[in-house]
Amino acid sequence: MYFRISSAIVSFYFVLAITFFFFLGDAMLNEETSIRLFADSTTYELEAHALRDLTALQLMIFNPNYFGPISILRLLNGSRWSVLILNLLVFTLALSILFKAVSLDRKLFVLLLLINPVTFSSLLSINKEIYSLLAMSLLIYGIRRHSVRASLACLVISIFVRWQLSFF
Repeated sequence: MYFRISSAIVSFYFVLAITFFFFLGDAMLNEETSIRLFADSTTYELEAHALRDLTALQLMIFNPNYFGPISILRLLNGSRWSVLILNLLVFTLALSILFKAVSLDRKLFVLLLLINPVTFSSLLSINKEIYSLLAMSLLIYGIRRHSVRASLACLVISIFVRWQLSFF
């Protein structure tokens, strides 16, 4: 029962995020409105354009903390809609992995996660927060289930967040 309620809440939240992005998100990222919801997203987009000629290795050397967001933007050809859809999928995957790793009140956890304003803004544009959630979910799964594969996946995903997380 909790899974269905959690799924319904997340689905409603996703519809809300997509609707918000359709009406305001793109305009906010284009700085066509005075409302500001994103911290680093426009920086990543500008840097992706400025650093477009660098290879992945050169980008990693130039600024390892730009590697993840810029690589994702490159993979998705800079499409903000693709970033939004990917973020929603990564968020869903992170929750699924976490729920398989630990027993917790899913409805309460999802509710607390979704009322956090950072969650909403992180779903809408390129950022590191959603990938941090995935990395932490994989870390918890790896520890709880003694999974080397999950731990290695955590390490790979953490590189997309920032090198300090990988070191941790």
